[in-house]
Amino acid sequence: MTHPTTRAAHRISRRAALKTVGLAAGWTIVPRTVLGRGQTPPSDRLTLACVGVGSQGLRVMMNFLRHDDVRVVAVCDVNRGSDDYSEWSTHELRDKVRKLIGNETWGGNGPYRGAIAGREPARDVVDAYYGTQTRSGQSKSCRAVEDYRELLANPDGIDAIVIGTPDHLHAPVAIAAMRAGLHVFCQKPMAHTVHESARMAEVSRETGVAT
Repeated sequence: MTHPTTRAAHRISRRAALKTVGLAAGWTIVPRTVLGRGQTPPSDRLTLACVGVGSQGLRVMMNFLRHDDVRVVAVCDVNRGSDDYSEWSTHELRDKVRKLIGNETWGGNGPYRGAIAGREPARDVVDAYYGTQTRSGQSKSCRAVEDYRELLANPDGIDAIVIGTPDHLHAPVAIAAMRAGLHVFCQKPMAHTVHESARMAEVSRETGVAT
């Protein structure tokens, strides 16, 4: 079994070495200007899994989707999906999704008419957004997972975890992700207790990942 610190170092060095290895092998990284629309080449993107995609987690996820240098590849939540989440205003979540994907009819007569969130709605939002960047208008690149431990058991293809769970799960998920060699972005507050915060900082130093 590879030590988490070694795995984290491998992820960082792999990304940094891509251009050097490519030149030696006779191929080069395609600059974003060649791709058009200012897109970042896939080799320069950070792949993310969003754990906890209730109302606030969904908002955080949508903010990350807007960044061209990241790619959301998986979402995780114990809730398959429901329409009883709290909102800042009426239809706030629905309207944010409509603005994100550029579709003013999204959720109009379908299943997403209320304050809906959860893993399957979040996956559909990710696929709808990335679908706007394809010629076919469709994308099926995002996984929806119920248990975060399933993601961490096989983290290949994931560089970092975005944690938007309730506060009491911030530390357990973050520590498990760091030990799996993944970088962590955690929604505030950092943890549920001062002890948990100290432990998160300790594990971050031990594993060498950005947290």
